[in-house]
Amino acid sequence: MEHPARAPNAPPRPVPALGLPPSPAADEIDPAQALLRNALIFGGVGLIVLAAIGIIAYLSVFIVDQTQQALVLRFGQVVRPVSLPGLYYKVPLIDNVVSIDKRILDLDSQPLEVIVRAEAGAEGSAQQVGQRLVVDAFGRYKITNPLLFYQGAGSVPVADQRLQVILNSA
Repeated sequence: MEHPARAPNAPPRPVPALGLPPSPAADEIDPAQALLRNALIFGGVGLIVLAAIGIIAYLSVFIVDQTQQALVLRFGQVVRPVSLPGLYYKVPLIDNVVSIDKRILDLDSQPLEVIVRAEAGAEGSAQQVGQRLVVDAFGRYKITNPLLFYQGAGSVPVADQRLQVILNSA
C-alpha cells in the first residue's frame, strides 16, 4: 500500500541500515514541527548571540556623574580625559575608566601638640617658653586637571597622604 502523500512514480525510500527507524521524507514533516524545531535551534543560538551583544554593550558604556571627571585608560596610558557629565563609550575589555572627584576635597589632620619656644629679642617671650599648644589643621583642594593629577598622584588617597605631610610640617 502506497503512502497517500507520496507521488505514485516516486522511488521507494531506502531501508535504513543498522535497524534504525526510517527518517521521515521531506514531504512527510509536519510544517508546525519543522517551525518549532527551527525556532528551538535558532532561538537558542539567537538567545546566546543576543546575550553576548548585551554584555558587550554593557561593558562598552560608562556614565560620568556631574560631580566627577574621568580618564579613559588604554593599557594604562591615558586616551582621553572626560570632564562633562553624560554617557560615553569605550572599547570593552581594553579601556578602563578612572573617576576623579570634581568637588572641593577636604583634608583633615590629626591634632598636634606643639611646644612654643622663645625667639631671641622677643618681648614677653619668657612667659610663653615651654607652653603647649594643640594645633588642629585642615586643608581643602580641588582637582582641576585630571590628567596631571593622575600622572602625579594616581589617586585621591595617595594625594591626601602627600598633602598630609605638607600640612603637618607647616
